[in-house]
Amino acid sequence: MACGVGFLACAFAPNARWVYGIDLSRRMVHEALALAQTRS
Repeated sequence: MACGVGFLACAFAPNARWVYGIDLSRRMVHEALALAQTRS
């Protein structure tokens, strides 16, 4: 199992103001935003 920036972005979406990395895709960003909205 991999654990890169994309996974961390989704896991910490409710608490992070911004996340950056070379392995982030548009879908990962959308998933992180959706997760943040469901947890807030």
